[in-house]
Amino acid sequence: TGREEFEREDVYLAWEWNGKPIPEEHGIIRLFIPMLYGSKSTKFLSEIHFLEEDEKGFWEQRGIHSRGNVMLEERFNHNKRDKTGIEEAERIIEECKKTNSTELDLSGLELEYIPESVFELTFLRSLLLFNNKISTIPIGIS
Repeated sequence: TGREEFEREDVYLAWEWNGKPIPEEHGIIRLFIPMLYGSKSTKFLSEIHFLEEDEKGFWEQRGIHSRGNVMLEERFNHNKRDKTGIEEAERIIEECKKTNSTELDLSGLELEYIPESVFELTFLRSLLLFNNKISTIPIGIS
């Protein structure tokens, strides 16, 4: 999140809720930025750093928009990969098989369906499909 969003008057650092300390399991100190999606409001705040250049975090590396302004519907980053399509997805899946990776990121490949070869990856724990055109999920996946 950029400094300009952080310095708005409607941004809050909260340590109480209804006059009582926020329970530890809900983040002792929380950052709340109403104009941004909830993923930008830190639950377990421990430090604040202002960087000269943007540094993408975990979710931003996987397709979530760097700023995330609700009013502008900046939910996802619409930058495209260099290569897209089912062939690129199959290449990434094969690489995942070779390395036994537990995470498979098929985000931004403009896929219309989930390739069947994904279902052969029994060691897979995380499948990321942001920024695709998939309209249905096969039965048995939740």
